[in-house]
Amino acid sequence: MPEPQVFDPLPDEAYEVDTAVRLRDVAEKPHVTDDGWVEVPYTTLNPYGETDVTMESNHRSLLRAYEDNDEVTVDAGTIYFAADTTDTDLIETYNALMSYPIFDEDDESELRMERESEAWDDWARDDFYRALDAQFPLVAEGGGFDEFVPPEGAAAVFFEMEPQWEHTSDGTWLNVGDMLERRVQYRGADEVLGEVGGAIFYDQAWNAKRALTEFLGFKYPPTDDQLMLLINVLWDLGYQARNAPGTGLEPDDIETNLASQPPVPGLIALFDADPEAEVWYQYLAERWVAFTALRDEAALAGSEGEESFVEFLREAQPYLEAEDPVEYAEAHGLIGMTDGRTTR
Repeated sequence: MPEPQVFDPLPDEAYEVDTAVRLRDVAEKPHVTDDGWVEVPYTTLNPYGETDVTMESNHRSLLRAYEDNDEVTVDAGTIYFAADTTDTDLIETYNALMSYPIFDEDDESELRMERESEAWDDWARDDFYRALDAQFPLVAEGGGFDEFVPPEGAAAVFFEMEPQWEHTSDGTWLNVGDMLERRVQYRGADEVLGEVGGAIFYDQAWNAKRALTEFLGFKYPPTDDQLMLLINVLWDLGYQARNAPGTGLEPDDIETNLASQPPVPGLIALFDADPEAEVWYQYLAERWVAFTALRDEAALAGSEGEESFVEFLREAQPYLEAEDPVEYAEAHGLIGMTDGRTTR
């Protein structure tokens, strides 16, 4: 690539885009090559390490936006626009990047999250487990947090702490131990342990809800409150797991709740026509109610201190080893079905 020629900028009034002018004439401080290309600022990829987030986002976003434009090219990891272009969009994009270095803020944010998610998978998750073990040694004596806090649950707690990542040419970095220590100093050790406790049955509760709502054929998954209301209505009608606790709807509310829950009549008809469907509903509903309650109990136990938390873990061990509800439902043909029984 020939050495670029640096042109002095024109007065401000000359920056107004007109189809009769070329990029080289109106661009702010253009670097024009001998073969007629203008280097686009903030679009160069790093060949020796991780590219700056803004640079990489601009690079991929511009190529996506102008993939069929012959006046856009890439050389040595940098994007160039044709110096003689009169394309007003290209000219405006160039000058906008000279004033503000981000082409697509949504894409830049997405790329940051992609890198942070990769860092979590690659090393931050293990660092988080180790930091929890160091912070709560009494709990860790039982085998370590990685044995009873599932990865998805740990991720939910970790990202709720709003980690302040550093994005550098050497990668995406974070001192996880310092982040957890600050959280403990700000919130208190028991409250943080309560947050972690709520993640223990995160996967089981979520998977039980997924299995139940897919089995019942909902087009859009209900919220936890909506699903609990539906279960309670069916409970009062006798269509509920025999061992699942109800939350005590008042009798006067039953008719109102029925009217507000369109799925109920269809479910009752399904259960009347297919007794086996009621049996499986009872099992899945019981699993969701149980794991949701356990999730809340774990959070409460953690908030009461390490000794309380250790005692809870000891008592909850059978549930920690229980079969995943989604795997169970799939193995028994309860979800992933196409016979129409679960469409509503």
